[in-house]
Amino acid sequence: MNAVEERLERVGEAWQAFTANPGARVGRWRLDGDGIGLVQTFMEAQTVEGTDVEDFFLRLDVPFADPASHGLHVRDAFIAEIEAAEEEMAEVGVEPWQPPAAGSQPDDVAELLALMHAFASTYSSLFPRVILVLLPAELPAGPDAWRWWVDRLAQRSLPEFLRVMLFDPATAPLLDEVASANPETVMTLSPDLDTPGMLDQLARDVGGTGPGDLFRRYFVGMNTSAQRGNLEAALQMADSAAAVAKRQGWPQQVAVVHMAAGSLLLGAGRIEKAMAAFGESRSAAVASRDAGDAGSDVVVLQARLAEAGALFKAEAYPEAAQAYEDVLAIAAEHGPEDPLLMLESRRMAALCYEQMGRADGALHHLRGALAEAEGIDPDQRLDTTLPYVVRSAWRITGQPPHDEHRRAVAARIGELLGPEWPARIEEKLPA
Repeated sequence: MNAVEERLERVGEAWQAFTANPGARVGRWRLDGDGIGLVQTFMEAQTVEGTDVEDFFLRLDVPFADPASHGLHVRDAFIAEIEAAEEEMAEVGVEPWQPPAAGSQPDDVAELLALMHAFASTYSSLFPRVILVLLPAELPAGPDAWRWWVDRLAQRSLPEFLRVMLFDPATAPLLDEVASANPETVMTLSPDLDTPGMLDQLARDVGGTGPGDLFRRYFVGMNTSAQRGNLEAALQMADSAAAVAKRQGWPQQVAVVHMAAGSLLLGAGRIEKAMAAFGESRSAAVASRDAGDAGSDVVVLQARLAEAGALFKAEAYPEAAQAYEDVLAIAAEHGPEDPLLMLESRRMAALCYEQMGRADGALHHLRGALAEAEGIDPDQRLDTTLPYVVRSAWRITGQPPHDEHRRAVAARIGELLGPEWPARIEEKLPA
């Protein structure tokens, strides 16, 4: 059993303790960084046929924007996920599910629980227990409102077939008071995963004395040092890994190392050095692409995108705008065809032009972003950054000389989001 498998076993033991607790309904994983990643890996592993765990895990990334209606948004997201799997379920002989209409319950949490009861009554033979994994990517309503909402959920009589999973960062927990106030229903799961030790063990397990073995040891050592907060040691390991890759003529590995080092530097606020690292990553990636290495197109694009983000953070808006436009050109010429990437790159380029006082350039990219949104599934458009694109486009076309474009922009938005798009946008974006 390797280091990762050992940690996954500890996650599984914590999970079994949670499900064996007769009163526990909300599992709060109090972990950070790679620990959260290990739990997510554990969840994904349970979807593979033949696993011992029969629980049905469903991850829902619903932004926490309105405390009073969050349960309704989670409910809608659950229904959308089940409907998206209808064809796959039909292939194994499972009849489509007809969810009950909302509106008969006193509040949003009650509506969510009523839906889960209906789902369980239909599919209890297939899924003895449903696990809702609530991962709001954003908390625009604020941490206090999030605590209030989770506390409301914990105080309800959740059925045995339903469990809820949440992540609460160990370094800055938000839900300690909720857990203390609801000791019977909220169980804190914080297995000792020792992720820095895991990385050390992985490095030792690499073994070997060849260039590839040496590169892997340096690369793992870089991650280990970063996990421990030793930036200088991590950068030294990165330099050593890059040197090995250069000697061996592995430009793609050189690009990956510089990309990782740039991310560490950017996180530490050393923006100029981060931009230099990202520039080296892009140069190496271009060399790798010119040599015909598979996958190098993506590395080139990622390196330029990283440069763009660093330039934007440095408030170098003209250079950042050019970088985002380069990303668009690289993706158009070499791929990948990713409308989400194109949408976000257009949005960020527009932000740069707005900061430069160039509303014309901003509107050009915002209209381009609306065109890119056509390639995104209609049911998923509101869960991208499209609402921010719409808000910016509407603001710019609300005043001369760009007000002449408002009718065309409104028509395009209507085609993408339907006639009720103003209310849908307002509901989606924080005030």
